[in-house]
Amino acid sequence: MGKKIIIQSRFGTIYEGIFTAKDGDYYILTHAKVIGKNNIAHVDLIGIKHNVISHIHVEPKKIEPIEK
Repeated sequence: MGKKIIIQSRFGTIYEGIFTAKDGDYYILTHAKVIGKNNIAHVDLIGIKHNVISHIHVEPKKIEPIEK
């Protein structure tokens, strides 16, 4: 609770925001971004139902490219 998290849906949509609560089947994020294929929506509050989630993680400390 209170940490910035990233949720990727099974359909490819990315949700970024502050994890505020779990209400039944929903993860509640505040100060969130919804990143789709064509647009990014900035919202104050969103609920993401658990059955659309592929994975969840806290905001990365560091991202490194994979050497090829």
